[in-house]
Amino acid sequence: MRRGSTFPTVLVAVLVLSVPAAHACVSPRTVPIDRGPTLSGEEWEVSSSIRKNGTCRAGWLFAVNFNLPQIGYWTSATGTPVGGHISRYFKISANDAASFDGTERVFSGYAR
Repeated sequence: MRRGSTFPTVLVAVLVLSVPAAHACVSPRTVPIDRGPTLSGEEWEVSSSIRKNGTCRAGWLFAVNFNLPQIGYWTSATGTPVGGHISRYFKISANDAASFDGTERVFSGYAR
């Protein structure tokens, strides 16, 4: 029997940012969260990123990025207004996928 991937099923990412003024632009940043080997030995990776969401006054775009070899790359993002917070309706984003050759299956996602 083959063991499943050790990919974490739920991730929570927190970016601590210092913004000097209420209307200052957020500098784009990407922060690695975790990485590890797949069953085939290739490396999966999860990171989070933040950047301006349109204009500097529109707010931030917070994203979690999944790079899964032989499965693909996907990202989920949500906007955050300046001085605000993520919508109370944004709860979870997830994906269930199989590798191109069908030998591996991965569930990836995060919850707030």
